Amino acid sequence: MNSSAPVTVNESAGPAPVKTRPRNLVISGTNFWNPGDDFVRDGIIRILREVFGGAPLNFLFYNFNADFFPQSKFSGIADFLSEGDLDKYRDDIDAIIIAGLPAGDELKDLYYWILANGLEGRVCVLGAGYENSYIAHHIAGEPEATVFRNARIVTGRTARTPEFIRAKRIQYHHIHCPAILSVPTVKEILPGKKIERIGFSIQLPQGEGISNHACAAELYDLSVQILRELSVQHPVEVVAHHKTEYFHFLNLLRGENIPVVFSSFYRDLFELYPRYDLMITTRLHAGLFANGHGIPGIIINDTDRHTHTLEGFPHSVWVNNRAQFDRALARWREADLAAIAREAEEFKQRLLARYLGVLRPVLDNDAKPALRMTPERSGELKAALLARRIEYGRGVHLQEGTTRWVSNYGELRLPTQRLSGPAALALTLGIGDLWCYKADHLQTTVNLDGKRVRQAAFTEDKQEFKLTIPLQPSDRTQVLTLESSASFVPREIDENSRDRRRLAVKLSDVNILLHEQ
Repeated sequence: MNSSAPVTVNESAGPAPVKTRPRNLVISGTNFWNPGDDFVRDGIIRILREVFGGAPLNFLFYNFNADFFPQSKFSGIADFLSEGDLDKYRDDIDAIIIAGLPAGDELKDLYYWILANGLEGRVCVLGAGYENSYIAHHIAGEPEATVFRNARIVTGRTARTPEFIRAKRIQYHHIHCPAILSVPTVKEILPGKKIERIGFSIQLPQGEGISNHACAAELYDLSVQILRELSVQHPVEVVAHHKTEYFHFLNLLRGENIPVVFSSFYRDLFELYPRYDLMITTRLHAGLFANGHGIPGIIINDTDRHTHTLEGFPHSVWVNNRAQFDRALARWREADLAAIAREAEEFKQRLLARYLGVLRPVLDNDAKPALRMTPERSGELKAALLARRIEYGRGVHLQEGTTRWVSNYGELRLPTQRLSGPAALALTLGIGDLWCYKADHLQTTVNLDGKRVRQAAFTEDKQEFKLTIPLQPSDRTQVLTLESSASFVPREIDENSRDRRRLAVKLSDVNILLHEQ
């Protein structure tokens, strides 16, 4: 529960009365990677504080920073959500807030943990964008599909939605991106103020910039050209949102008298942005964050993410060529910046009221949706299996100068606490996309909570085993382990997909069979 404002303690007054009980919230996002994610999360947290009106909010953070894949590599010592944490307090969780990104590899760990604990009815998906094929692809598959079908509320920043949302008749609230609400109030501007200092936030070109920090090469070139031209007429500064940009522009602009500013701590941007009278950027959220301060923006980008999200924002305009940019710049040069700030504050208040009108009826009460510990169909239990995230052992082995993945142990976590009666796990074990050293036959032992249930010996004549393993309801997640007798290496190693490895033994046709069906 961080706050940038100082706290004054009156020791003589005693503790202030708490109007309502603390709320236990899980919230997703990233940290120390992309400040735009921080802006979205801060905007949502501001909304939630208004929704719950004075109640203490207990946040446990799920960090989907790309360096964190897969989550299973962590021991759980860090102070953010880790595997097994939801099991420890699922009855106390009031809501799971999906802030921004709603689907994809980044969230699968969290969604599997949610399903394993029957918490999908407490999920609130807020402020997300649904304008691209990546989201459309993942939302229609598991575990996302089950989460979205049962989510408590879904809001999005774009009028455009995937076919899955429409086909499943999921109620969808189109509300503008909450990132602008991360800024408490606009800066004070004297009447008649015109543009002087200009800030630039420029992503690196595709192929050079990292994920979420890259733009089309031609738009990068246009942005740098404009930066250099305007530096002759105005004080300008480059605001790096990532260290890769920091290093890049320090070198590119050396000797050009154009300052480059950067901090690993995104909160420093709250003090930096008010220095500017105009923000020119390739980033969506740099423009909206500037708008939050009452500063107009020109976004030099034309992806669906930018064009769809910016619909309805009065003080950020997107362009993709020089003629459009010149018209936008002329518009902001003629404007009264004090009037823009007043309009921006009014826009923020209307947006906040819109969010509160939608969320208060859903969240501002003490009732928590019941845990869905008994699924409606076996497909939902199958989705609750952490099948995609098999735990790996043995790390990386170097041989003959080539990086080779070595793995002979894996785990499959079974949500048997969601069973209401006897059931069975059905699966097929086969030879996967990896090969073993040919000197040994492949022996694989299958254990359930440490007890052997099957030993499979793969030979040239026996390449597949179909298994049916009885299951009983339990008060915790059970673990099915696969342990093989040899180490394995992939036929082909995809350096871009290191954490999507599979065991030499491949699981397929995984399902839970409910006896009542």
